[in-house]
Formats: sequence, structure tokens, C-alpha cells
Amino acid sequence: MPPYLVTYFNEKHTVIDKETIFMKNLTNAKRSAEHHAPKGTDQIEIKDLMDQVLTRLTLDESWFDNIEN
Repeated sequence: MPPYLVTYFNEKHTVIDKETIFMKNLTNAKRSAEHHAPKGTDQIEIKDLMDQVLTRLTLDESWFDNIEN
């Protein structure tokens, strides 16, 4: 199972928490990240091990995949 680096941000784009999760695919990683998001999370970012952003969730919107920095 591939690892995914999940970062949780608050409204001011300050990092609340970071974790590495191992999931079968990105869809499962998204579901897990949303479910385990700490209180006060406004945005979730999922990266691969090469530090490339794979997807980003903003609470008022939906997931945006294949984001380039």
C-alpha cells in the first residue's frame, strides 16, 4: 500500500496536524483524511512521497485533483 502525506490546515492556512497514512488508493486516502480531520480544519492537502500535491479539499468546495504548486 502506498503512503500518503496528509496535512490539515485551519482558516488562516496554519498547519494543524500532519500524518502519513497507508491506503490502497487515493480515494480511500481522501475518505480517511476527511473522517479523521481534527476540529477546526478548513483545508486538507494530500501529497505523495515526492512532496507533489495529489489533491486538496477546501471545506466549502470539493476535492481538486492533480494540483501543481
